[in-house]
Amino acid sequence: MRIVHVAPDFYPVPPLNYGGIERMIYALVEESVKRGHEVYLYAREGSATSAQLIPYHHEPGRPEHIATFVKQTLPQKVDIIHDHTHLSVIGKLKLTVPTVCTIHDSLKNDVEHPVYLSKRALEHVGKGKGYYVYNGIDLNEYPFQKEKEDYLLFLGVISAHKGIHHALEIAEKTKRRMKIAGPVFNTEYFLNEVEPRINKLPHVEYVGEVGGEYRLKLLREAECLVFPTSWEEPFGLVMVEAMACGTPVIALDNGAVSEVMNGYPSQICKNTDEMITHLPVRSDASGLREYVSKYFTVGHMTENYLSLYKEVIQQSENQKDDERITEHLLPAANYFKSTKEFDQAITLYERLLKSNHVVPDVKVFICNEMADIYHQRAEGEKEREYGYRSFQYDKPRAEICCRLGYGFLQDNKLDQAVFWYTRATELALPKKKGMLHYEACWTWLPHVQLCVCYYRLGSYEKAYHHNEEARKHNPDYANLSTNKELLENVLNIHNDHTAVQIELKNDNQESFLMNLHLPGFIEETLQNNGNWEPFMMKTLKKYLKDGGIFLDVGANIGYHALHAASLDSNIDCICFEPHPEIFEQLQQNIEINAFSNVSAHQLAVGNSVGHINFHMQNRNNYNRGMSAIDYYDGIGTDYTPVQVPTTTLDAFLDLETKSKVKLIKIDTQGHEYQVIEGALDLINKSRPVITLEHHNNDKKSIQDISKLLPSYEIYKVNFWNGKIARYEEESSEEFMDDYVFVPLQLKDRIC
Repeated sequence: MRIVHVAPDFYPVPPLNYGGIERMIYALVEESVKRGHEVYLYAREGSATSAQLIPYHHEPGRPEHIATFVKQTLPQKVDIIHDHTHLSVIGKLKLTVPTVCTIHDSLKNDVEHPVYLSKRALEHVGKGKGYYVYNGIDLNEYPFQKEKEDYLLFLGVISAHKGIHHALEIAEKTKRRMKIAGPVFNTEYFLNEVEPRINKLPHVEYVGEVGGEYRLKLLREAECLVFPTSWEEPFGLVMVEAMACGTPVIALDNGAVSEVMNGYPSQICKNTDEMITHLPVRSDASGLREYVSKYFTVGHMTENYLSLYKEVIQQSENQKDDERITEHLLPAANYFKSTKEFDQAITLYERLLKSNHVVPDVKVFICNEMADIYHQRAEGEKEREYGYRSFQYDKPRAEICCRLGYGFLQDNKLDQAVFWYTRATELALPKKKGMLHYEACWTWLPHVQLCVCYYRLGSYEKAYHHNEEARKHNPDYANLSTNKELLENVLNIHNDHTAVQIELKNDNQESFLMNLHLPGFIEETLQNNGNWEPFMMKTLKKYLKDGGIFLDVGANIGYHALHAASLDSNIDCICFEPHPEIFEQLQQNIEINAFSNVSAHQLAVGNSVGHINFHMQNRNNYNRGMSAIDYYDGIGTDYTPVQVPTTTLDAFLDLETKSKVKLIKIDTQGHEYQVIEGALDLINKSRPVITLEHHNNDKKSIQDISKLLPSYEIYKVNFWNGKIARYEEESSEEFMDDYVFVPLQLKDRIC
């Protein structure tokens, strides 16, 4: 095969010191060359390989320049491209050459053929889409040593997500010798949190970033490698390297650790205290090397990647066959349909549906065309048959659901019509529109049809809600304005609310404005007291004193975000609010202040991307902020079940934004655990302070949440009077289910 590898721009290949990704790429490239493949390697200047090297040079932090360079200089007749860049910039080009993208971090890049480093990463990060191939090493490059020196070894980036704080805790409690080796990327963190602790421990030595022979010497002589990783570890190559040298490993059970260490379950621990109890680790050195030889060699890795290349290349060839068949028969079938020669059209469409060389997207289009033929023939059952048949080939599409809904609406089968139109509103718009695409079916049309259905059923609140949703997408459609006027008269909702604008003061006695819709619990409290939970910003603004990003998840009408934004223009507030009417009020409050550092998104936030059920309290409720994803008694009976778009913070925010997050507020009526579960990559990268209200309807306890945040201290806080206590402390103070999770390196700042 003619194979092109594209390395990231962190280090040359192979790396001089730190660089597990580059070390793996080098091993894979060299082994592929040995097996007789023609291999090209795009890598940083200074790289060395027996493959054909194509060095690139660009400004650091501009991976898109790599993509441009590769596109311009790609060799001819390449069979496969293997993209190793951090953001899969080559895979995102969608070149005609099949491309696989190894994801070396806990990221979910939007590419066709993602390859993760472990089954855990594939399932947890990739949500099951893609493949996984274990990293492998050349055992000949790792000297074996049975006799060990008397020291523990920490080898990795000196950062919280790699668990340096846990390693130091082990050294402090055991008094054992420890050598710490690895690069420092966050100098402030090192100087403030790591170096002072090392200086107090005469038996701990920081030897800096290491490579070459000295790195191998540390690995083979260490009594044990300590691997207290504190994030969603995608693989953990250093564990394999240590075992290859005959050095045992003791590790925290995060990410792929239990997969890599599957042969040594007793050395996988839940916390640092358990790690300490397992020291010293007694393992057969020869058995460790044999374990690596059985599962994690460059031979295994290369064989698996070569098999994957062949599979992806074959998929690409099949797709080209599909395109050739579709190219000839489909236009003919469409012609016969347009001239109403329906029998000839049906014959060709059926031939295409039976073919194994027609892609699912085209088959769904054909089913819709067949349904349309039978609609024109007034054969309703046959029309429905082809609508249902489309589900055999691909995920349901809004166009098909609307067609089915319309048929039932015409037959006055309103419950069935509601089912299909509702399904249309729940579907996420495909990233590729495909052959069958009517924009109206994905936006306003199913909502206006639901308005009609619910009106006939006598459910006027629901009819009004869906008419308003349709107006958001198509405000110029005159019938929607007519519907609105009719329904408002039926519901008599015009005079139920009073709109007022008030001026509020922040902690610096600077003003900001808010529009209130009275009556309402939060609005009346703001009008009467001039604040809401007044000690929240007083307590937490210290974490934003140097600016940064404040995420307000469940922002309601925006009091806390507006308060924070008014304190400092360097504080950027990103708000999330799923309730359509509350969101509209939130946007108004942002606009009247002309704040450029506040943005709002009409989204629920949790642990999945798509749509989710939402129990939306109707406008006459006194406290619409009680709306929630999961039903509970506080919602009452005056609500409308709707589907709202949902996302995760990890999926919604880009890398740069994640790195700047300093504070997260979560108030989601029992969905707090899911929000954190969908933000673990963000949390591991930026270590923000997190405040949340824990609701009694929450199925997850505070202890459950704390397990997601092992490096955080928990505090009980009363944001109405400013009282603070550690979570485990007995206190007579009445706390109101508000908690603050503070990363260990910041815990002294809360009091």
